[in-house]
Amino acid sequence: MKKILLLTFTLSTLSLNAQQETIFYKEKRVPAKSKKKNSKYTARVELGEAALPENDPDSLYVDVRRRVDSIRRKIEERKKYDFVLEDIPEYKFTTVLRVGKNKSLYYPQERVQNDTISKQVTTDTGEVISKYIINFYNSEVIYKDLDQMKKTSSIRVYIFDLQRRSFLIEEAIIKPNWVLTKEKKNIDKYTCYKATLQKQDTFVEAWYTREIKISEGPMGYWGLPGLILELKEGKKQVEFDKISYLSDPVPIIPPTEGEKVSRQELLALPSKLFNEDN
Repeated sequence: MKKILLLTFTLSTLSLNAQQETIFYKEKRVPAKSKKKNSKYTARVELGEAALPENDPDSLYVDVRRRVDSIRRKIEERKKYDFVLEDIPEYKFTTVLRVGKNKSLYYPQERVQNDTISKQVTTDTGEVISKYIINFYNSEVIYKDLDQMKKTSSIRVYIFDLQRRSFLIEEAIIKPNWVLTKEKKNIDKYTCYKATLQKQDTFVEAWYTREIKISEGPMGYWGLPGLILELKEGKKQVEFDKISYLSDPVPIIPPTEGEKVSRQELLALPSKLFNEDN
């Protein structure tokens, strides 16, 4: 009888260990906004009066003077029809954390497109003026292998790379130096404790529960004595939605999409693209 009970306990333990946890989060987005007028004219055209001698009929600058004056008139006309766009409201979308044995994968559940608000007005001269607010955001897939202490990230950074390229970063990971506190609160049905982390110039606040024995969390964060259910990184915030268990594990594999770069190269990319455009 004791052997049967021991065997039953062993099989139950193996079955529990074979399960794969899938945690769903709701990530809050406060849109970054970029206002833009769709016009081929620009107010940056500035020519000194001395460089445009309008009293000389034979001057090569007479035609240039006419064109600059035309542009200035159009700019003044546009100022009469300036208008304000509504803001893109804060919204949420679902992200997924899939956890296996010492491996995890965090990714958006769906490929979210940029939200765009546009508006047009027609001037008295029949010119159509367009203005846009575009919500740029980053899209990132994060894979971690704690056995090898390596992380692979596939990133799209829309805010400066309008070509929508993907970048692939492979890097070593170091266990975060969390500061644990006694502060606690309830999230869903779980008792959670607060932990903080200073990550370079970004402050991170996490709420984790010891009731789920997974040392993982959203956005690549990990290393606490339980699952992170809520996380704040600067203005970003991720909240727990639900958890499910799979008896038939799905392979957790690193992303492969994107041009391979280092983290330093990615951080330097905005300046590089700016210099190329100019």
